[in-house]
Amino acid sequence: MELRGVVDLPLHDGYVPTWLFKRMRRLTTVVFKVLLDEFGVEKLFERLSNPLWFQALNNVIGMDWNSSGSTTVTCAVIKLVLNNELRGYGVRVVGGKGVLSREVPRELRYRAPELGLSEEDVDYLIKVSRLVAKVDTAAVQSGYTLYHHVLLFDGEGRWLVIQQGMRTDVKLARRYHWYHGSVNKLFTDDPKEKVVALRFHEGVLNLVHRDSARCRETILDLVCNEPVVRTMRYLRYVKSTIKAHSSMKSGLCTLDEFIGTSNTFSKELPQIGTTIYYRLPGDEYVEKVLRKVKECNVESFDDLLLVDGLGPAVLRALALIAEVIYRDPPAYCDNVTHLVDEYDPFKFSFALGGKDGVPYPISRELYDEVLNVLERLISSKELNQGERSHVLEMYRRLRSFT
Repeated sequence: MELRGVVDLPLHDGYVPTWLFKRMRRLTTVVFKVLLDEFGVEKLFERLSNPLWFQALNNVIGMDWNSSGSTTVTCAVIKLVLNNELRGYGVRVVGGKGVLSREVPRELRYRAPELGLSEEDVDYLIKVSRLVAKVDTAAVQSGYTLYHHVLLFDGEGRWLVIQQGMRTDVKLARRYHWYHGSVNKLFTDDPKEKVVALRFHEGVLNLVHRDSARCRETILDLVCNEPVVRTMRYLRYVKSTIKAHSSMKSGLCTLDEFIGTSNTFSKELPQIGTTIYYRLPGDEYVEKVLRKVKECNVESFDDLLLVDGLGPAVLRALALIAEVIYRDPPAYCDNVTHLVDEYDPFKFSFALGGKDGVPYPISRELYDEVLNVLERLISSKELNQGERSHVLEMYRRLRSFT
């Protein structure tokens, strides 16, 4: 499995007027039809898995060039187009923002028969949906809370997840693109990634990083092989040690504060900046989750993430035990490989303008003129050679942005 990209976007309020949304839908239909006719379904998935191509598409159709809404609105348009106008190409989209993000299993069971998928196929896609959500909220803890999740799939085993979380403290949203890639690769074993963001965050607990391999093994050993009472004894020891060295009355402390005041661990724990370990979950809750893990057939870290109740707080506790007791620390690093200013998806906003008026307000007349030309291109041979060349050049420019 492969995580293909991450994008940070400023949180914006607002809405898309009906007149613009209808035109976005028409233009997306044209772009996708040309792409599907020329390159096929695999290329559509590949393009949408690229966070920069997705952003370029968003800018071409006239959405705000860098807002959090570019994810939710563009995905809503894509869902309508592929489930309706282009349904004959055999790609379906489920999920969405808020409540819709939790409707993926129900929608999958509704849409799957349209593509001839079996019940086993549906169960696998539901597992994919759950697992990528768990990775981006629990296994990688960067402070973003997921509120948007869509899954694209076809009848040949291809799938793509586009999900987004928000951090209100820094007023940013972060978009994650997961692509089916190699079906034999684990989600949590150092997935290959192309991560594009506006900024790095310090001290991100990253349990899927290659440097977390020993930590993951230790956590699995703890939950699968160690008696629950012993693991709980370790947790109480870690809690008491952190509390004893915390200078904060609230019970919160940063690990660098903990390290700086501890003679026992000061030379062995990594310096990780401002990572904050918030008050760990209550013993009763952790013990309940650990006993549930014992009842499940957990053979990998992927399986562990899928255990109900095992979320970010319990994983933080287990990571601390692995670090403090067994000296197998996890990686503390944001999964960002490129900053967004190294690329320029903004240039595609000049195609028709943007909803927010950047780089200039959208002209309904210009939008309709472009739509008419493009729709004529794909439905007839009425265009003269000059018009056809101009339209194909516009499309090639978008297609070449990878």
